[in-house]
Amino acid sequence: MITLNDYLFSGNTVLKILHQYSADLKASAIGEHNPIDLAHSNFLIQIIELLEHNDFLTSQSQRIKEFYKYMTGRYPFLAFTFKGRIKSLIRAEEKFNGYILEYIYDYYKANGRYPSDAEIKNSLICFRDLIAYRIVISLPQCHISQGESA
Repeated sequence: MITLNDYLFSGNTVLKILHQYSADLKASAIGEHNPIDLAHSNFLIQIIELLEHNDFLTSQSQRIKEFYKYMTGRYPFLAFTFKGRIKSLIRAEEKFNGYILEYIYDYYKANGRYPSDAEIKNSLICFRDLIAYRIVISLPQCHISQGESA
């Protein structure tokens, strides 16, 4: 069984790790006729494409700027802090595996049978958990009237 941990200590960059891991996972999935690992490999390829093409990250950055402009215009007395990051590979992998297991379990409970390979693949279309954003909003003390609490 191929796992991400096998690649993390190679000293390679994140993209090289993802390329090698997804290629090996795909080869193993084809050899073992494992549709889940094949879908997983295809998902990793989508992540690689997002990371390699800055268009996605640039568009996300632009959306944050537009949101910030809107919020500062609409709420001039509030202070905003925006933080964004690409999630760690290990955490993204855990969430992906958990998502698949939960989908299969819930499907079985609802239908009395396991989902087909196509149904599992279709359920993965909506899984996008790669980038995390945190917005912290605060009201500076100088904008609170005496006697009021924040």
